[in-house]
Amino acid sequence: MLAMQYQEIEISTYEGEIISTLSDGRKVKQPFEWSIENGELEIEYSEDISDMDIIGIDREYTDEELTALDTCIVEKSELEYQILASYDYKEALEEYKASRNLYSYYGVSPRDFFQNK
Repeated sequence: MLAMQYQEIEISTYEGEIISTLSDGRKVKQPFEWSIENGELEIEYSEDISDMDIIGIDREYTDEELTALDTCIVEKSELEYQILASYDYKEALEEYKASRNLYSYYGVSPRDFFQNK
């Protein structure tokens, strides 16, 4: 019987991949994207088997493979937790907060815009 053995989540700046290893050694990849909108984490991730790829298979999946793919699905809440704990998220959040303060974002201060008389 085919089953998931190992799963890891790779997170980089604004994108990532969930890589699951099946018991026969094949890997399943699920891409996702994330961003910070209005100070909140937004995740674009499909919890659908049709968006998953078993590397090296270019045919329709067997019932056994579909069952294994179903076990590879990561809940969005778990994915959100992993992203929130990542260094890339913390860095992006700092950049977002800095962008809200336009003076510091562009490396100036309000005094740079007023002339001394």
